[in-house]
Amino acid sequence: MKQIMSLLTKYFADSIEFQEGLRGDTFLILKDPSKIVEVLQLLKENGFNMLIDLTAVHYPHREYKFEIIYNMLSMEPLLRLIVKVPMKEDWPEIDSVTSLYKTANWYEREVYDMFGVRFKNHPNLKRILMWEGFKGHPLRKEYPLEGDNLHCHD
Repeated sequence: MKQIMSLLTKYFADSIEFQEGLRGDTFLILKDPSKIVEVLQLLKENGFNMLIDLTAVHYPHREYKFEIIYNMLSMEPLLRLIVKVPMKEDWPEIDSVTSLYKTANWYEREVYDMFGVRFKNHPNLKRILMWEGFKGHPLRKEYPLEGDNLHCHD
């Protein structure tokens, strides 16, 4: 892991910081969301060829209201790196990484559907879990727990 951390620091020193998780996980905090494609490209070129998850967390009362989280895996050597991208905006936008990882396609659609995060240059950014016409994004903290006058249509 030290090699990849050094390489990332060489190219993105002003935009990143590393944190150690409670269970030994390594977190890369990407402070400049516009660099997400470049960072993941470098990771892919250096063995992190699997995007095993992409999700978001909503913190409406914090300065950085969202974290977009990319769970990256290298099989040889066996390493995991969690990339977190803090976002200040109420309705954040970040570049799509579908050009690098095919698995990002549905992950990004799910994050869009559940949180309202937009992925620029996504080939088909539309709802994947909720039906077209559904109002709101149900994993945002302000979404009402009891729903919003939900009606499913056949």
